[in-house]
Amino acid sequence: MKFMSGKKLACRQCWAIRRFLFAAAILIISMPFLGGKIEVLKTLTPIHFASGIFVFGIIAVVIKIFEYRAIKNRQ
Repeated sequence: MKFMSGKKLACRQCWAIRRFLFAAAILIISMPFLGGKIEVLKTLTPIHFASGIFVFGIIAVVIKIFEYRAIKNRQ
């Protein structure tokens, strides 16, 4: 897919990397302004993030199964 100007769209991985970098930059820039409100983030460990990704994945799979069954029943 191309834009009218001839530029190609960025791939999905590129968008994910850009979003991550943007979020990290916003967090770093906002740290001096938020001060003590960001202290909660210090308590987070890698297991918290891994658990969140795992739960998000399970929810996504369940949604995909329901979508698949709905499409299959329409046919």
